[in-house]
Amino acid sequence: MNFKGDFNSLGELNVSDLRQTVSAISDEKWAENADRQKIYSDIHQYTQTIGLIYDEDMRHKDGTVHPIYHELKDLVEPVANHIAAFYQQRKPNVLESRRDLKPYFARIILVRLRAGGVISKHKDGSASMRRCHRIHLPLITNDEVTFDVGESSIKMAEGELWEINNRREHAVANNGDRDRIHIILDYVIAGEKIRDTKGFVIC
Repeated sequence: MNFKGDFNSLGELNVSDLRQTVSAISDEKWAENADRQKIYSDIHQYTQTIGLIYDEDMRHKDGTVHPIYHELKDLVEPVANHIAAFYQQRKPNVLESRRDLKPYFARIILVRLRAGGVISKHKDGSASMRRCHRIHLPLITNDEVTFDVGESSIKMAEGELWEINNRREHAVANNGDRDRIHIILDYVIAGEKIRDTKGFVIC
């Protein structure tokens, strides 16, 4: 989603339990589905993805809830609730006719970026990605991971929630000696009016 600036801080959470659970996921589980890496091989060749709520067609609603979501539900729900409360307080600009619709998560995924790997510079251009708040929560990281968006570069610490402006070019480099794992949540506020790079977009 396009907004003023490159990053938007949503605060911090204690992710120790979620981090411990995710760190125990086997390499076999991480390797189960490589579709995202194949489709976007020029960008995500150094990553692995586990979809909690995810579909290859990047649909904007009615996302497929995978079994691992239910396994992690008690740990992920506090994150989801924090995000929902944050945007509720901001009072987003929503069409009057759609204010009765509930916000939702179009996607929730775990992404592992291997040590020494990069996510090359790109913009998210799909219809759904232009209409969602893309939020990163680092679970396992190190001081040598840099996240670039637009003209800004930051080091996201474990437990920090960051929305990125995914309509600007962004890239990640893991120059450390251990893998980096984020949980990424795509939050949709139905009827929200957004000034995208090509004009207004309605979620």
